Order: sequence, then structure tokens, then C-alpha cells
Amino acid sequence: MKRIVGVLCSAVLLMASGTAQMSLESQLKEMQDAFEKENKAYMDAAMEKAKNGEPYDMKGGPSKSYLNKALDLARKARGTSTADKAYAFAIPMAYQTGDVEGLVQAFEGMIANNPNSKELKQSMNFIRFAVRPEERAIKLLSRIEHYSSEIETKSAALMMRASLFYDEYSGEGDTARAREILERTIKNYPRTAAAKRAENMIFAMDNLSVGMVAPNFTATDENGVTFNLSDYRGKVVIVEFWGFW
Repeated sequence: MKRIVGVLCSAVLLMASGTAQMSLESQLKEMQDAFEKENKAYMDAAMEKAKNGEPYDMKGGPSKSYLNKALDLARKARGTSTADKAYAFAIPMAYQTGDVEGLVQAFEGMIANNPNSKELKQSMNFIRFAVRPEERAIKLLSRIEHYSSEIETKSAALMMRASLFYDEYSGEGDTARAREILERTIKNYPRTAAAKRAENMIFAMDNLSVGMVAPNFTATDENGVTFNLSDYRGKVVIVEFWGFW
């Protein structure tokens, strides 16, 4: 009899846990729908002001209040996938409002809840672009690499640290420090997307900085004639890259 009662109690607890999870999931969906509606109205009004030459605040709107609501719900859903989704929902709102503390709270929550979640992997770029000072961003990325067991997440977190020291678009920054991190990415996480990108960044450092001789390449002109960039050595050449992404 005691065993039967114990089994029944366990079943009831599991059912209650599942119901609570569904309730929090529903609350998150309702919150997301409400935010989307309110934010659209705010953005439409802001765009109308812009058309009329009136000042507008892109950091305003409902993002701030919904950020706190999302973080609160994520904490209540701790240990579940709903928490990952709630933290991921909070991150772009923290970014939009320039709330660095909110961003850090969201990422720390995601790392603690599930460092292998797809939501964390998809959101990591916000650390590189928005968490300041850089020391805080480095700490978060280091924790992700340490605690995650997902190889693409670990490698991306390490490579992003290099991006904090070197801007691959301007070619400026601490190239020595960035190179050390990039080489470590290639060595520790070969055959990952991050390693490939690290290789490209090293190539850019060595060949594409301002003042360097452009590396030769072969292309075909509009008439189907093949040519080399080196054919125009000593002449002023404008190279335009374009495409569809």
C-alpha cells in the first residue's frame, strides 16, 4: 500500500510540474504577443515622427518594462527550456534600450540554466556588440566556453573574444592578442565554423590591411574574358564586391 501511495504521489508531482511548465510557456507566449503588438504601434509612431521631421526615441517604447517581465519569468522557469526562451526574448530588448546590466543578467541566467541551449548559441553575438566594458564581455564568453559542452558554441565563444581586440572590417586593433586567440581557436576546435572564420581573420590581418599589396585573384569580366588583378599592377584600380546574401 505504501509503495502504491508513493508511486501516486510521484505521478501527481510530475503532473504538477508539467502543468506549471505549460503555464509558464503560455505566459511567455502571451507576453511575446503583447510585446509585438505594443512595439509595432510604438515603432509605427516613431517612423511617422521621422517622416515629419520630429524627434523620436528608438530606445523608448515597451522594451524596458517587458525586459524586466521576461527576466522575472525566466527565473521562475529555472531549469526548463522555457527559461532559455525567456532569456533569449529579453536579450534584444536589453540591447535596444542599451541596458548592459539587463544583458549581463540574461546571459548569466542562460549560462546557469543551460549552457548548451540553441538560444544561447544564437544570442552570443550580442555579447560582442553590446556588453561593455570589454572585460565583462570576455568574462561571459570565457564562461560559455568553459561550461558548454557543445563544440560549436565553445569555439564561437572563444573566437568572439578575438573580435573584441581586432576589427576585421577596419583592420584595426590589437592584432597580436587577437592572433593568439584565433590560433588557439583553430588548434582547439578544428573543423568548426569558428575555426574557418578564424583562418579568414588571420588571412585578413596578414594580407588585407591598409597599405598592403592586394593579393592577386582571377575573375571574368562582362564579356567572359578572364583576367588577373596583377594585370593592372601599377595602375589605379577600383574593385567593387557585391552579391546577394
